Amino acid sequence: MAHRSTIGLAGLLVVGTAMLLGGFGMHRQPDGTSERDAVLRANSAFFEALNAMFTGDARPLEDVYWHTDDVVYMGADGAYNVGWRPTYENWKRQAALRIGGSISPSNIEVTIVGDVAMTNQIISGTNTVDHELVEVKLRSTSVLQRKDGTWKLIGHHVDVIPKLHTGKRATPTK
Repeated sequence: MAHRSTIGLAGLLVVGTAMLLGGFGMHRQPDGTSERDAVLRANSAFFEALNAMFTGDARPLEDVYWHTDDVVYMGADGAYNVGWRPTYENWKRQAALRIGGSISPSNIEVTIVGDVAMTNQIISGTNTVDHELVEVKLRSTSVLQRKDGTWKLIGHHVDVIPKLHTGKRATPTK
């Protein structure tokens, strides 16, 4: 004899209320958007800042990162920076190259655990390396932290672009 399970009216009310109030752990921002939306906005702001950096302006990167000692950056040139200061110095060196072009993320996956979020994505676009237009298609991971309701980066890791890599073994610089 088959057993048939039903959740009943009370169960439907509990499930419906949970979905209306938060969508099973999907917390809401004060403006009503989901945390996932807030993380995606922060991720988008990071890529806008990167595109500004390609034109020579590293300053927008100051706005998208937390300025803490636990920031980590592993770059397309093989760099491995630990801390906001070395990370920002690296971004400023890259900005001085004015490599131009632009990149954008696609296939973005978002994972949120408490006040930490991770985005994994494919970055594609173009840049100029050694006076040659280079098509870019890389994997990228960013780690964001929420403080006082604001999401900013504490980590970014991207595949190495062979033309940019110095050939040296990457060791953390602090």
